[in-house]
Amino acid sequence: MKTLHVSAGGRGERIAGYIASIAPLLPKHLLPIPTAGKTILGDIVRRGHRSFEEVTVWASKESYPRIALGLDGLATTNVAIDAEMSGPLGPMLRSLLKSHARTYGCAGDFYCDFSWDDFERFHEDQKRPISILVAHSVAAPKGARFRVTDGAVSAWERVERTTRRDLINMGCYIIDPTEDVIRVVEEMKAHKEDEFFDLFIKRDLVSGFDPGVMGFNVNVSEVYESLLQSLA
Repeated sequence: MKTLHVSAGGRGERIAGYIASIAPLLPKHLLPIPTAGKTILGDIVRRGHRSFEEVTVWASKESYPRIALGLDGLATTNVAIDAEMSGPLGPMLRSLLKSHARTYGCAGDFYCDFSWDDFERFHEDQKRPISILVAHSVAAPKGARFRVTDGAVSAWERVERTTRRDLINMGCYIIDPTEDVIRVVEEMKAHKEDEFFDLFIKRDLVSGFDPGVMGFNVNVSEVYESLLQSLA
């Protein structure tokens, strides 16, 4: 079964104060947006259902009840607990190692009007085992920017503030279980993004799909407010 793994286990510490002022105890993934999905996570799940037979949302033990309730009624959606709280890559890479099949995953706190089918076609054309979704976004503090050259992610760096000129990672991945990928994933100390990019980019194993639209990584209040203005 073709499954999308969505990570919604993060605590959202950088946006927690803002959320507490508008809706205490609300997981950041359930921040409302004016789309058919009604919330950031709901929009990700609805988009996933267009291309996947099943969507599994990974939540923390603390946020599980609220996220399960927030997604109630969306067919073929499973909500499970990510005990390791290891971000979008954690559940995805563990699934990759278990199934040894092409694996799809994303964070649960972004908005980007893209097609997973287009993303997968790009991935197959590039013929690298890993593809990530990158997009231009609003300026934001403490971000990471990526350089994409002829489809390949050639470099990345964390910066004090991103700009609209930068391509940022939306936290969406397609990963094929090649021998190189499996070996490096097994050797990783933790399933975290920084080590993942450091290990794989230098081996020219990562492609960057830019859908040509704005993306919003909703980890701070100013990005969320910019997203609301964009959708209004």
